[in-house]
Amino acid sequence: AELAAIVANSSDFIGICDTSLNALLVNEAGQRLVGLDGPEEVRRTRVLDYFDPADLPHIEAEVFPAVVERGRWSGELTFRHFRTGERIPVIYDVFRIDDPTTGQPFRYATVTRDISERKRNEEALAETTRRLDAI
Repeated sequence: AELAAIVANSSDFIGICDTSLNALLVNEAGQRLVGLDGPEEVRRTRVLDYFDPADLPHIEAEVFPAVVERGRWSGELTFRHFRTGERIPVIYDVFRIDDPTTGQPFRYATVTRDISERKRNEEALAETTRRLDAI
């Protein structure tokens, strides 16, 4: 019950998928972030569909192989909003969950943070620096 409350109340995207990359759960904050309407829509959406298409080669070549082999990966990626197409920069922390009886992977989970505001601030700072350098 306590873990369920943490997932439900987190402002971060929290999701779980099976090893075939079928989404099983995305909390409400995650659903809002990417524009999905409820658990049924989550279950109909494959994990790779959450990402900006430009990130897919990196995800397929590096991210998921690292999770399978080492059990986790963390870094910056880009989600996409399903309704608007907006690109959403995120810190994607994904990890493998192994079956306690067999030791075999049976789920993947993520805690993902929207870093849009941080990226806007970085861009504004870079622009200010360019202007100051020009002066």
